[in-house]
Amino acid sequence: MVKRILFVAFVAAIVACGDSTPKSELDKVKSDSAYADSTGIFQETYPNGKLKIKGYLNEGKRDGVWEYYYENGFTWSKGVYKNGVREGYSMVYHENGVKKIQGEYKEGKAAGIWKFWSEQGELIKEVNIEEDGMPAELK
Repeated sequence: MVKRILFVAFVAAIVACGDSTPKSELDKVKSDSAYADSTGIFQETYPNGKLKIKGYLNEGKRDGVWEYYYENGFTWSKGVYKNGVREGYSMVYHENGVKKIQGEYKEGKAAGIWKFWSEQGELIKEVNIEEDGMPAELK
């Protein structure tokens, strides 16, 4: 039962890291013709004026560091893209600003050691990801 709960939590975390914005924002960046060939800084704000998303588009594809924020102003997640594909570090934070998840992507897939923290900052678990993105110990 514990393995099943950890697996569900892990899958949710990977999904959150992979596409850290609500679906509507991702659709906007990926499919809106206004962004299809865009190159430059992309920013979106909440209705209260606080920053929601910040990143760089290169010919309509995410490139470099992308940052997403909670409405309270704290960072939600940070991740690196290369030509529209996740590549490099990924960090997700609890809404109180404490680190939640840290991992890495290689060619768009989760890889290596992923770490998970509680809202109080206590390291809960470290998971070694196999090439297919699944936790080796839960297969």
